[in-house]
Amino acid sequence: MTPLPLQGVRVADLTMAWAGPHGTQQLADMGAEVIKIEGPNNHDLIRAIVFGGLSATDVGHPYNKSVYFNEFSRNKLGLCLNLADPEGRELFLRFVAICDVVVENYRADVMDKLNLTYEVLKQVKSDIIVVTQPAFSKTGSERNLVGYGPSIEAAAGMQGLSGYRDGGPQKTGFTYCDALAGLGLANVLMLALLYRQRTGKGIYAEGSMRDTTLGVIGETFMEWQMNRRYPPRLGNRHAWMAPHGCYPCKPLPPEEGRPIHRARGSSGEKSTDRWVTIAVGSDDQWRSLCEAMGMAELVEDGRFADAVSRYEHQDELDDIVAAWTREHGDYELMHLLQARGVPAGAVLTPLAISQDPHLEARDVFEVVEHPDFGPNKVTRPSARLSESPAHVRRPAPCFGEHNDYVLGDLLGLSGDEIQALEEKGIISSVPKRYGVGTL
Repeated sequence: MTPLPLQGVRVADLTMAWAGPHGTQQLADMGAEVIKIEGPNNHDLIRAIVFGGLSATDVGHPYNKSVYFNEFSRNKLGLCLNLADPEGRELFLRFVAICDVVVENYRADVMDKLNLTYEVLKQVKSDIIVVTQPAFSKTGSERNLVGYGPSIEAAAGMQGLSGYRDGGPQKTGFTYCDALAGLGLANVLMLALLYRQRTGKGIYAEGSMRDTTLGVIGETFMEWQMNRRYPPRLGNRHAWMAPHGCYPCKPLPPEEGRPIHRARGSSGEKSTDRWVTIAVGSDDQWRSLCEAMGMAELVEDGRFADAVSRYEHQDELDDIVAAWTREHGDYELMHLLQARGVPAGAVLTPLAISQDPHLEARDVFEVVEHPDFGPNKVTRPSARLSESPAHVRRPAPCFGEHNDYVLGDLLGLSGDEIQALEEKGIISSVPKRYGVGTL
């Protein structure tokens, strides 16, 4: 098989939570040797976010069972190393000397306090690439602010745009900016690698989460600068398309209801609702929707005769469309309308997505065997290259799983030296402190 594009690139991955690990996951998927580094007393906090109420007393190493961690860290190796300890820091510098990239998303002051700045690291390896992903920035008046996705979305203006008409701002569901910042980080990493390939020099690069999020709402800045208008919150509606929304469908039979999970596990309740989104952007699409609904006469109705009229009568229009969609299934409507050229999509749950026949046929999901988690269904790398197809080559690393490989095989330490490091608490195969959160 043709080597993957990033085979031979070694990455020291100091990132945690979602955005950073999601970014380095892109490199690991494409063949880079990404070695995730956690501290004995500071595991990646996402290891402690689990479904179903796992507790720290559960057998089988619960810190290796996070669905989030196992998705974002597949194809990576794992090293436990205390960077705050002088001996641990020295080992990290020896490791940097054989790496191509160091990437971190700590608070702005952490690498300074550890004396592991870019200036220090490039003395160890002159062409090292160091990429940082702060919440706000490493410069300016806000450099010391910390944040997670929801607060960064707010500071980047995204929450101000999200919400229903006449309502307040709302976060974007599952913290969209984390995933966005992860992809942005992967882009920064690739640009830095390209720069080094062309110049032979190392580089320091920043991919701020806030800055990345700002980049996707640029049209709102233009709207204000050019027209002195601030976009209103539209909910499921659109700036000019109508009908445009999320409409209720025939509910699932009670026996097929989906369990509802609360903060402390299943409540016993089940959800049976189903929905479909419909977006009509032209007169032709409106005509096709009317024909599909069996209401061709609506095309001649003065309230809906053109795009402006339809937009002005959205409340009435939504009532008509919703009354029709309630009589049909979500997949049924999606295929019926798509066949007529009307953009429509079933609103799928994670369960429905994991069983979607189209995705199954394209091998979008892969099952990998994890030593503690067991069989784990994860998404396949989304980039499909004909000559070097990527796939999930290994599960996410157990905590400190590859200590021997990194310290022994790569750095040349003996078994006795590695054992001494464990006795000193500089490395570990078990987190010394483990905090559990549940969803």
